[in-house]
Amino acid sequence: MYLMATEIEMLTKAKMYMEKLASGVDPISGNLAPEEDVINQLKLSRCFTYVAGVLQSVIDNGGKVEKVTKAKKLPFYLPLEVRDDFRFSDNPIPVSNLAERINSLIDTGTMSEMKYRSITSWLISVGILEEIVGSNGKTKKVPTKDGNSVGITSQQRTGMYGVYYVTVYNRTAQRFILDNIDTITEINNTKPRDRESADSLWSPEFDECLIDLSSKNVPVSEIAVTLKKSNSAVIQRMKKLGLC
Repeated sequence: MYLMATEIEMLTKAKMYMEKLASGVDPISGNLAPEEDVINQLKLSRCFTYVAGVLQSVIDNGGKVEKVTKAKKLPFYLPLEVRDDFRFSDNPIPVSNLAERINSLIDTGTMSEMKYRSITSWLISVGILEEIVGSNGKTKKVPTKDGNSVGITSQQRTGMYGVYYVTVYNRTAQRFILDNIDTITEINNTKPRDRESADSLWSPEFDECLIDLSSKNVPVSEIAVTLKKSNSAVIQRMKKLGLC
């Protein structure tokens, strides 16, 4: 959209007003405003300066107003060369903090972040976490026996609303997540609806692998990791094939 000459003149005048306000000058009288005047507040002064800059950009562009669209971010990926820079915590930390430490290794301005829910979704799919319903009726994720073996535990803490439990990851568990970051990345970069579709697709090669692994009594959680499917999808397919 382009503006008429008279509108550009109005923009120029508005810019001048903003500049004067930013300098603590009454744009109508041209006099310096008293020191205690509201326009002399630092936050307002910065806003006036910012608006003046925006108006100048529109004027320099010939009055053309364009919708600014944000560049699409790249899918999350953790380069091999930065993985050694991961800051391990000697104290057990929640998964949200673990995700923050991972994201600190990438440029989040150009790349999508690793979501902590992607980490817990993968852990549930391989049988390391499980969802249970608490006494308050809410669902929570807690470590299974396998989860405990890799260093994931539940700690009791006290907050302003009383006692609560939080699942935390020790240094060994942090290393476990980092070692499996590529598999977790696939989940992170796949939309939930697409994940469900992927779980429902079984090729003859997948079925053959499933039958082979099942005959060797490989745990469902390990089969799920191998086939990159959820535990529930593996169990449902095994039932359909008469394997359980």
